Amino acid sequence: MNAVIFDMDGTIADTMPLCIEAFRRAVRDLTGKTLSDKEITDTFGPSEEGTVAALVPDRVEEGVKRYLDFCKVLHASMCPAPFALIPEIISFLHGAGVKTALVTGKGAKSLQINLEVFHGETWFCHIETGNPVKADKPAGIAHTLEVLGVEKENALYVGDMASDVFSARRAGIAVAAAAWAPGADKAALQSARPDLFFEKTADFFDFLKRAYAQNDACKTEFSSFPSAKPKLDT
Repeated sequence: MNAVIFDMDGTIADTMPLCIEAFRRAVRDLTGKTLSDKEITDTFGPSEEGTVAALVPDRVEEGVKRYLDFCKVLHASMCPAPFALIPEIISFLHGAGVKTALVTGKGAKSLQINLEVFHGETWFCHIETGNPVKADKPAGIAHTLEVLGVEKENALYVGDMASDVFSARRAGIAVAAAAWAPGADKAALQSARPDLFFEKTADFFDFLKRAYAQNDACKTEFSSFPSAKPKLDT
């Protein structure tokens, strides 16, 4: 593997409950209606702009602003850090000469909030965010490989949902199921038949260390990230 491409929500951090609550509060402020988790998640796929357009079609701009404001307010209490070992995993990959990228369905502005809270602005050399019309992770993965100059057979996608497995398949690359989030649907992930399946970030880290055991670069300490901030592509 010359590149490992990550999903965000549920893979890098347990951000999904935060997203749902921020949407709920934004919609309640604008309409007075309190939505259930399912009413909110049924609109997921496009970026936040698309979700707000589905929930509050006549007040999209204001809804997005309120959503982002609530993300900032709630982040420290609901999701103060990424999953255990994620920073170490990314640092290890950098030290091994592996390119790390992010392909997510969420929008650039909310992603930037996440990365700032996690101090992860320099974790990824390329980032693809979602669009407000429809989710298209296969295209995002394909574009990422093109930008990185990595062949399909030398890349791995890591995601927490069955749809991530299907997206990686359509993009023609191997996929690891990240089943370490508290709300992960492990049965659905296994049914999607990923190439790899991990219930703990520690197990994924062990796999990577074994995979790169012969790489001389892995014998050094990995303590620094790339200095340049990536562009959040939309």
